[in-house]
Amino acid sequence: MDSTTKLQYQETIDKAHDYYHQVSPLESTNEWDLCEESEGVTIHVRQDPASGLRMTRAETIIEAKPHQVKDVLNLEEETLSWDRSLSTYEILEHVEEYKISRSLSQKIVMVTQREAILLFSTIEKEDKSFLVVGKSLEHEDFPPDQNFVTAFVHLFAWHLIPIEDEPGRTKVVYILHVDPKGWIPTSLFNMGVQEEAKKVKLLKKFLESKEAEIALKRKQAPQEE
Repeated sequence: MDSTTKLQYQETIDKAHDYYHQVSPLESTNEWDLCEESEGVTIHVRQDPASGLRMTRAETIIEAKPHQVKDVLNLEEETLSWDRSLSTYEILEHVEEYKISRSLSQKIVMVTQREAILLFSTIEKEDKSFLVVGKSLEHEDFPPDQNFVTAFVHLFAWHLIPIEDEPGRTKVVYILHVDPKGWIPTSLFNMGVQEEAKKVKLLKKFLESKEAEIALKRKQAPQEE
């Protein structure tokens, strides 16, 4: 990776990192509204002042260690096993600590499918939590697919926080702020954003299943020559 590209990548990650810490607290100044509590998952939404579109925040406790949650989030081949909001997912580039993914949303009737080209990185924080954070990247090496509308992700974040005195459990906070671009009814988009937050339930269910245990063991196993 040349120095110019690395600088661009790091600046993008830094912006996403700072934005996450700005909006993630459930403080009155952030204007998060509680919209759902079920199955151990709490979902909040807030209006983006600039566009009027909703962004979402979901929180839960998962019966797994933070590094196990991190590993599952970084298992490309397992993503479609639990994330039902996507029809395709692939890693386009993995250089040093940076990954670029391309994903395609599930088809909605009468709405053009959205793709997202996302730069993200996993940061280990001083409190031993992991922050998987990123945002959309515009780069000539990764042009949009003309068959779809390319959404712009202002923030994609999974914060995996260890629980004191409970080493086998993780507090998970998920935040998504995306501009869908193109045409889509605001009411439909806002409804979809709330549904998007429910992927936390899917991740929780997957991580607490036998399938996740098998996937993690496979990842940890020595590579056969």
